[in-house]
Amino acid sequence: MSMWPLSSWSLRSQRSLRWGLYGWLVLLLLIGYWMASLYKQGQEEKQIVFELTELGATVEAEREYGFLFYMLGLDTAKTDFYYVSLFDSETFSETDLARLVKLTEKLPAPVDLGIGGCSQIEDLSELRQLKNLIGLTVSRSETLTSLDGLLIPGKSYDSLVFDHCPNLTDISALKENRIQYLLSLEGNENFNDISVLIYHPQVLENAALLYLKETPIPQSQIDQLQKQHSELSIKLK
Repeated sequence: MSMWPLSSWSLRSQRSLRWGLYGWLVLLLLIGYWMASLYKQGQEEKQIVFELTELGATVEAEREYGFLFYMLGLDTAKTDFYYVSLFDSETFSETDLARLVKLTEKLPAPVDLGIGGCSQIEDLSELRQLKNLIGLTVSRSETLTSLDGLLIPGKSYDSLVFDHCPNLTDISALKENRIQYLLSLEGNENFNDISVLIYHPQVLENAALLYLKETPIPQSQIDQLQKQHSELSIKLK
């Protein structure tokens, strides 16, 4: 009885086994490379967050944990966005602000930034450099008089909050932007004109909330805006 068929089968089996081992080896190498990349990115992110906290900022990450975390305990979470905030600092300077902007734009996910009550900051236009910004809060700024030079023209923001800025009188720059969820102009005692939102209805076309508490907006403008955006919730109290 000839042994050739058996030998041929054995050779094919060995080749299949060899290619199978090669395939597993390549897969393990790819997984190793992926894990190394995640580790490197995580270390870089931690360094950026550390440097931001050194400036006095608070950094919070909204993270989405996947299968590998829950099953194997591997921290491969994807960061959906960061919330970076810095409030009530007497020492935070415009040089620090420029540094904060450079660090924030390196974060590997969109950023919601809040800043306010920093007495040494007179010019906030540096914030316009942040192309990864999805939300901005400016609170208790005595030097903010208008939004000119603060926002990126044509950009859509999830939320924009300009609260308790006593010298804010002009928001006409908003005509170049879109707001997806919230616009707040609360507590701006010298601000009394939202006509730009009426003449450019696309700004609030997709927004859900508009806060105007303690801001002296004429009722006629509020009524007209409500007619244009029947689903917009306008908070006055």
